Amino acid sequence: MSFWSFLLKLFGFLTPRPPKPPVPPTPPEALRCIAVWIKNSKGAPLEGVSVRLDGYAPIGVTNADGYHPFLEVPESLIETHLFQTHPEYVGADLHLTLRPGNGDYDGAPMTPLAPPVLIRTGYTRIENGAFVDDGGPYNPIGESFFWAVWGYKFDQARMFQNADFLASGAIDYARIFGQVGGNTAWVDRPINPNWPDYDDVLRGTIDSLYERGLRTELTIFAGAGDEGVETPEKRKQFAKRCTDIANSRREKIQFIEISNESVGFDGVDELRDLARYVASMTDIPVAISSVDQSGDGLYTNMRDVVELATVHYDRDISKADGYDRPTRQPWGYPGEYFPDTSIVPQWASDNEGIGPYSSVAEDKDPLRNITRRVVAWIAAAPSSLHHSGPGIFGGGQWASRSGAPANFWECPGINETFAGFQVLRDKVPQGIAAWHQTNSHWADYPWTMATPVGDDLFAQGYGCVRAYATENGSKVVCVPFGIKDRVELREKRPMNWSVYSLLDGHLLQSGTGDIRLPQSDGVAQLIIADYK
Repeated sequence: MSFWSFLLKLFGFLTPRPPKPPVPPTPPEALRCIAVWIKNSKGAPLEGVSVRLDGYAPIGVTNADGYHPFLEVPESLIETHLFQTHPEYVGADLHLTLRPGNGDYDGAPMTPLAPPVLIRTGYTRIENGAFVDDGGPYNPIGESFFWAVWGYKFDQARMFQNADFLASGAIDYARIFGQVGGNTAWVDRPINPNWPDYDDVLRGTIDSLYERGLRTELTIFAGAGDEGVETPEKRKQFAKRCTDIANSRREKIQFIEISNESVGFDGVDELRDLARYVASMTDIPVAISSVDQSGDGLYTNMRDVVELATVHYDRDISKADGYDRPTRQPWGYPGEYFPDTSIVPQWASDNEGIGPYSSVAEDKDPLRNITRRVVAWIAAAPSSLHHSGPGIFGGGQWASRSGAPANFWECPGINETFAGFQVLRDKVPQGIAAWHQTNSHWADYPWTMATPVGDDLFAQGYGCVRAYATENGSKVVCVPFGIKDRVELREKRPMNWSVYSLLDGHLLQSGTGDIRLPQSDGVAQLIIADYK
């Protein structure tokens, strides 16, 4: 390098360089508003849901409309996940692809948490017409589960699944058959007392039901004359086996019924003798058989022997009151069944009425099937049973002929019906079968009925089919049903009242004074009132 080159280079380093131009600031990222709408599984807005977008920090809570806006969400957030939590609902999440700009998005429908399984304790008994155990009086709902013993032996996993489903639906007990012959409609579902392991199977069935919160109504005989119970002596021996097993599981038994229907026995006297025999061995409440199949002679002079009757109430829907006719049948017991009510059981279980896929006539309507349970209690029935096709055969040849599904969860309307049963458990005071029953035209009725009832309804086109009520001196429960256009009740005595939907339990109205029930709120509505 020459001397001059060296000097130029040296002085070039010493010469100040011009400043670099400033780097322009990064423009802020575009932001937008992303709004989410959360509903429950029935499509109603859900308040109080904690919502979070993956990749976006703030957590929000939905308002009464089920709405929450996420503000200042970066436009760069495109693929994200919406997480939803609520203390009373099963958690849910949903993948979202966000569009450019502001936008509204539906969240995942949220399903209510199943209520905790209620396992009642203590021995069942009937006091003043109501079932009572260690928890006090209560209003039990049953479900036909005739094939449970067969299912425990041959299809146990599915039997357990069906029992779990019943327990989740506010069912208190299952009505099971102790035996049924293979030469009947149960040709592929026989329950045979001659099975070598029969006693263990029956014990296991009762135990597995109770573990799920279901007591057992044990109907010992589905039909006399079947294998293992062909003679009176065999039937007596089998009745003792079943009673001994029930006694060994006393807390798990709702009540015992001797026979489903009084056919195939050596006359009424054999059934009455079996009832005396079983009742002498147990303190479990005992019934004999369905009243409508046997005539008055079955229960005559048996009031001191058995605690209750069982009735398969009339399913006739051909009269003017149509599907509401079966609903009102329990009100007729015992006067419409026995000429002398003083010598027969004072109370009767609503044991096998109309329901989904029932024979003769059926009804799949959830509101009517919910209404029948509470109307039976109001009419002083200690218990009321929901009778449905999946509980009769549990599949098989005869179920396929009738179109009945094999499992309870496949029955149309069953989820809505069971939700209503939970409403009854939550809203209706316990043990109302022991209260004082009254009818809308009686002097002690809590209100003055200002709209037509029964035949007058059909003539005038408004009112209700019936509006039975029951009270205990301070509280009133009433369910007007078959409402057409409106029902109007005039106050007789000051009270505070509330009206609830039987389908989901939401408060329709409340107040004091007169009550007006519009049909638009339901053709049956639950009134609970407190005297001032």
